[in-house]
Amino acid sequence: MSDQQAEQTCQSELEETINARYDRTMFEAIAVDFYRGSDYINYGYWDSDIDNGKDAGDRLMEKLLESIPEKHGRILDVACGKGETSRYLSRYYEPANITGINISDKQLEHCRSNVPEATFLKMDAVAMEFADSSFDVVICVEAAFHFNTRQRFLQEAFRVLRPSGQLILSDILRTRNVINYHKRTVAENHLDNSKQYQELLERIGFEAVSIRDATKQCWQSHFREAVRFGHERLLHKKICLDELKSRLEVYYQRLQYTQSYLLVAARKPFSTKDPLKIC
Repeated sequence: MSDQQAEQTCQSELEETINARYDRTMFEAIAVDFYRGSDYINYGYWDSDIDNGKDAGDRLMEKLLESIPEKHGRILDVACGKGETSRYLSRYYEPANITGINISDKQLEHCRSNVPEATFLKMDAVAMEFADSSFDVVICVEAAFHFNTRQRFLQEAFRVLRPSGQLILSDILRTRNVINYHKRTVAENHLDNSKQYQELLERIGFEAVSIRDATKQCWQSHFREAVRFGHERLLHKKICLDELKSRLEVYYQRLQYTQSYLLVAARKPFSTKDPLKIC
């Protein structure tokens, strides 16, 4: 098997593993209840006045979009999940100017029902089928750590952004021992800290890089609320003890390898050189 064939096989296996996980968990009744019937499936941003997953998801989007004072033009929602992020974007952007991409047919079908006038395409975030300079904004909520690789995605984001276009995302840095817990990981994505993240963005060609650590407001607060929510479901006999133990085990594992949760913004310069090439 050639190196290219081996890489394609690895990518296919990664996609199958990710889809198998999220196509199941995203649509479970307990997840729908946690997010108050919305289609969010991320950690959210938990200010003191937030008490549910739906509002936390809205607040996360609000925080991310703060870096774009003038919200206009074409926006690309990468790894758009079930479409709730795209639906939030439609508060500011014309639906016809919103494009979402994902690798799951099941999730894309749901997206199209959420924002019918937007465009949703099955596409790999590291090999986008868009022309250069196609979008004014690229947003990616809590998914880049899954990509094979994050660097390739960031290069593609740089390419498809128009000059002065904006990249905004939330992302998770995980410790190296994440590979001991599940297969939905890419070792090459490891970064020790936000400084290395900024250096990667700048090597690719981005400028005006802003990285905010929101671990407390996002991951840690989500963890506490998810644990509380699970016990509440048990008290009301909506789940059994074995199901609660199974779900808590997932969260206890995440404690072992979740390093930090970052809110990232960066701009493509008005005049650009070729982005960093992958060897």
